Amino acid sequence: MNKKETTVNSGLLGPGRTRLSFGRVGRAEQSAKSRLTAPNAAATKCLLFAIVTMATALQCAAIEFAQHPADQVANVGTNVSFTVNLKPGSYVSPVAYQWYFQDVAIDPEKNSSATNRILRIANAQVTDSGRYFAVATDATASSATSQVARLSVTIPQFEQVNLRAIGITNVTCYSWSAAWGDYDGDGYVDLYVANTASDGHSAYTNFLYHNNGDGTFTRKFAPEVGPIASDKDPSAGCAWADINNDGALDLLSESFVPTVSSPSVTNRVYLYQADGTFISADAGDLTKPVRSGYGTLGDYDNDGWLDFFAVAAVPSWTGQSTNLLFHGNPGGTFTMVTEGVIVADEVTNALSNEAEWGDYDNDGDLDLFVANWHDKPFFYRNDGNGNFTRILAQSQSALAKTDLANQAWGDYDNDGFLDLAIGSGGVVILVHNNRSGDFELVTTWSIGGASIPIWTDYDNDGYLDMIVFHGQSGDQTNVLYRNNGDGTFSVAADVITKTASTWIKGAWGDYDNDGFPDLFVIHTTGQNALYHNVGSANGNTNHWIKFKLNGTASNRSAIGAKVRVRATIGGKTFWQLREISGGQWCQNDLHPNFGLGDATKVEVARIEWPSGIVQELYDVAANQILTITEHQDIPQGTPRPQLGVSKVAGAPAKLTLTGQTNLLYVFETSTDLVNWAKLAVRKNETGTVEYNDELYTSDARRFYRAVAP
Repeated sequence: MNKKETTVNSGLLGPGRTRLSFGRVGRAEQSAKSRLTAPNAAATKCLLFAIVTMATALQCAAIEFAQHPADQVANVGTNVSFTVNLKPGSYVSPVAYQWYFQDVAIDPEKNSSATNRILRIANAQVTDSGRYFAVATDATASSATSQVARLSVTIPQFEQVNLRAIGITNVTCYSWSAAWGDYDGDGYVDLYVANTASDGHSAYTNFLYHNNGDGTFTRKFAPEVGPIASDKDPSAGCAWADINNDGALDLLSESFVPTVSSPSVTNRVYLYQADGTFISADAGDLTKPVRSGYGTLGDYDNDGWLDFFAVAAVPSWTGQSTNLLFHGNPGGTFTMVTEGVIVADEVTNALSNEAEWGDYDNDGDLDLFVANWHDKPFFYRNDGNGNFTRILAQSQSALAKTDLANQAWGDYDNDGFLDLAIGSGGVVILVHNNRSGDFELVTTWSIGGASIPIWTDYDNDGYLDMIVFHGQSGDQTNVLYRNNGDGTFSVAADVITKTASTWIKGAWGDYDNDGFPDLFVIHTTGQNALYHNVGSANGNTNHWIKFKLNGTASNRSAIGAKVRVRATIGGKTFWQLREISGGQWCQNDLHPNFGLGDATKVEVARIEWPSGIVQELYDVAANQILTITEHQDIPQGTPRPQLGVSKVAGAPAKLTLTGQTNLLYVFETSTDLVNWAKLAVRKNETGTVEYNDELYTSDARRFYRAVAP
C-alpha cells in the first residue's frame, strides 16, 4: 500500500507539527485534507478526532442546534418545558447538556432535568420568570450555545363575570361600543353600551348601567334618566366628557351610517342635569343630520372647549369623501369647520375608519392620526394656531401603510413620547416615536382578522401592555401582549384570551376601585363580556395610583392632559406617561391609572394641562385615587384684577381686564350671580387682555367675572 504523509498545524493539539499517516488519498480524503488545512479551529479539532478514532470518511462539522428553546408564557402553578435538538451530523456522541437561568448554570441536584435535552420546570412560579438557554458539548469537547428563551410566569389576572348576576343585560343586540365614566360623581365608574343597526337589523336602545359600588350594576331606564336610555339610533361610538364645562359628565353618542344608501344620521349630546337625568341637547352643527362614523373628542386649540373629529360615512368605494371637524363653542355647542387640510383631504375609493388625537411631538397641542382602509393614513401635525399640516414624509414610512383599521397612542417604553400601535388587516404594527418627529417600525405581529389594539398596564408593573381584538372578521380569540419592560412583549395566557368569538373592541375601567383595570368587551352578534381583574386577590402585590383631574382653565374633563409619574420600580427609576383620551370608538375610564410595581410612593407627579399650566406634587403615597384641580402659582401679593364691560346695542359685550401679567384668566358669565358659566380663557401677556362675548345679544342683564385659577 502506498502511503502519503500529511502535516497538520494545529494549535488545538498543542504547538509544533503533528504527523498523520493515511492510506491512498481518495476524493473524500482530499476533501478532508483541504478542510484540515483550513483556519477553522473548531472544524479542525472535530476532523482530527474523527481521523484518529474512526479513520473513516472524515465528515464532521461544527456542533449546531436544529431547534432552539422558544419563548413561553405560563400561569403560576403550571408545568413548563424547554426543548433543544442538535442538527444531525454536526456532533459526535455522547452529548452533554447544561441549562442556564439568568446566566447561571442550573444545579442538577435542584432540577434533575438541568443536564438533559429537555428542561422541565414543575409548578412554575413568578420567580421562575427570566432568560433560559442551553449549552451542548459533544465528545470532542466542541460546544454550542442555544438562543435565549424568555419565560414569563404570570399570576392569573382575570375572571369572566356572570353579567346577569351583577345586573348587566346580556342579550344579543349588536353592541358596537362602550365607555366607562362616573356620570353621577359617586366615585365609581358607570358603563354606557352603544348598540347599532347593521345587516338588516333595526336599531336597538342603548344601555346605561349605574355602578352600585358593590360590584353590581343597575340598568337605568328613561323614566329615571331621560332619553339617554330610550333613543334608538344606529350608534357607532360613545364617549363621556363634560361638554358644557358645568362640572358633570355628559355623553356624546356618535351615530353611524352603515351603508351607502342609508340616510344621514344625527349625533346625540346628552347633558347631565342636577336631578340625575339627561337631556338631549341641541349642540349646533354636531347634532344636525350628517353622514359620519366614528369620532374622537379633543381640544385642538386649547381654548377650554372640546372639539370633535368624525370620519366620513361608509363610501361607495368608487368615489370621494371628506372627514368632519367640529369646533367647540362656549356653552357646549359646535360649529362645523369648513376650511383647512383636515376637512379638505379626500379619501378616494377608500374609507377613513377611525381616528385619535395625541400630542406626539410634546409641543402642548393635540395632533391627529386617521387610519384609512384601502389608502394610506392621514397624519396631521397641529401648528398651534388652530391650523394643521398633513405630514407623512418618507422618513415616516413606518406609518405609510394601507388598509389600517384602528390605532392607539401609548408610551410603551416610558421614554416620555407617545408611540403608536396600528391595527391592520391581519396584523398589528408597533411603531416607535423617535422623538424627532419620525416613527420607526418596531415589530409586526401577525394576528389574523381585523386587528384592533388598546393599551393598559393590566398587571401594574409600570409598563403598558396591549390587548388586541380581531373578531370583526369572524370567530377569533383575543391576544394579550404583556410588556417585558425591555421594549419587547410576550403573549400572555389568561381567560381573557381563551374564547373565540366575534369580539370587536373593548374598554378598560376599574369598576371596583381596587387599582387594577377591568375590561368590558363588545360582541357584535352575541353577548358582551366583562372580565374582572383579580390580580390583587391572586397575589399580585404591585402598587398603583390613579388620578381624577378637574380642569378650570382647561376643559373640565382634562381631555388631552398629560400625566407623568416618576417612581423607583425594581431598583430602576423612570417616568411613565398617560394622555387622557376623548375616546376612539370605545373609551377607557377618564381617570389615568399607573402601575407602580414595588414602589410605595410616587416621587414626582406632574400634570401638564392643555391650557399650559403645569403642576407637580412630590412624595405621593401609592394605592389611592388622587383628585387634582387645575391651578397656577400666583405670586403672593398679586393685586386683584380689574374687569370692565362695555356694550353697544346689537354688538357683543366687550370685556377688558387689567391685572398681573403672565397669568391665565378664565372669563365667566352669569344671569343670577349664582350659576356661573365659562366663556373663555386668555393669557394676560401685556397687562391688559380683551374678550368679546359674542353670545350676549338679548339678555336683560348679564354679569361677568374673571378668575385666575
